[in-house]
Amino acid sequence: MRLLVRDNTTPVRLAMRAGGSTCSSTPPRWATPSETVDGDYTGEDLVIAFNPSYLIDGVEAVMGDEVLIETPTP
Repeated sequence: MRLLVRDNTTPVRLAMRAGGSTCSSTPPRWATPSETVDGDYTGEDLVIAFNPSYLIDGVEAVMGDEVLIETPTP
């Protein structure tokens, strides 16, 4: 994803569902890149968009092999 999202104006969408998550983006004039990763998720399916730089900075700051993302329950 990092190679395909070259600017900070194209959001990265994280679709979370039971069994894993999918990161996707829609850069102008390109095919839609996506990457699916295994993971544990509980709750209703959720799609959230991130500024690519913020998402990358957060993931790179994690010292371990797992990233935990929590969202408030509406």
